[in-house]
Amino acid sequence: MKKGYRMKDSNPSVGLSIVSWRSWNTLEQTLSTYRDAGLFDIVDKSILYFQDLSERDIKIAEKFGLAYTGGPNCGIADGMRNAANQLKTDYVLFLENDCPVIASRVDIEHQLSLAVDYLENGRIDVMRFRSRLFPGEGFSDIDKYLRYYRPVSPEPEVALSGLTSTTWQRWGRRITKPYNIHRMKGRGLYVEKFPERLFPDVFEKTQDGIWIGDSNCMDWTNQSVLCKRTFFTDILMPYVDAHPSSRTSNGFQSPERPLNCSWWRQQHFKIGQGPGLFTHNRFDGSWRLAHPAYETPHAAEKGAS
Repeated sequence: MKKGYRMKDSNPSVGLSIVSWRSWNTLEQTLSTYRDAGLFDIVDKSILYFQDLSERDIKIAEKFGLAYTGGPNCGIADGMRNAANQLKTDYVLFLENDCPVIASRVDIEHQLSLAVDYLENGRIDVMRFRSRLFPGEGFSDIDKYLRYYRPVSPEPEVALSGLTSTTWQRWGRRITKPYNIHRMKGRGLYVEKFPERLFPDVFEKTQDGIWIGDSNCMDWTNQSVLCKRTFFTDILMPYVDAHPSSRTSNGFQSPERPLNCSWWRQQHFKIGQGPGLFTHNRFDGSWRLAHPAYETPHAAEKGAS
């Protein structure tokens, strides 16, 4: 029996899925944060899913004592699905190799326990665990929100310098893209101290400090989310399979692109967000040309040799 939040055998099981492609330096640093914070001891089962599985991957998995699987690169969508199927747990916490934890063991246990309770009770369908105030690199929700809304009472930790649009720019976007006015309210969660007061039609804040929003203005995200395993494999992935996006990630499907559509918004899934546990930080191996850590596969393999 685990010593974490799971105190009874009757409680649902939680699995940890980490999808990784190359980026060995990033992966080792991320796994070190999980080990040091006791994350592996808190969840019931952990698995590393390696794209283009290599000897270097296997050595890292063995170094951290983690189960692993993988094969040829199949993209983030199939990687997440394959890992979830391998875990066979009731719930899956989906992470990637560049999502280090920035919370203590006490915080991890508390937030995971709370999220499972909310999921079990049907109050939410998905729990976001990317840090609300320290989301890390590549987080665009703040900028998108400020294109349509002037910050009223922003969180002091949120860097707004250079992002705030002028009144004319905001109104211009509201006129030319009115369909975004409601959608951008969901992004206010990452800027405003009291989003539930500004947008009571969008957010409920619970006594536990959890904001609950609606998928009509809160997108699906691949990074740092917890949901029922069957919700992902039996509800979300069939839609992804049936509606592949023309926009791919390195030539493969990523759930974010086909899912963030009118279908997702019309389902009115309930999305939870608390303080969060994970950020986003990459040190090597990015396939994105504009990323400071961009490396060609050949260069990455050479650096690892």
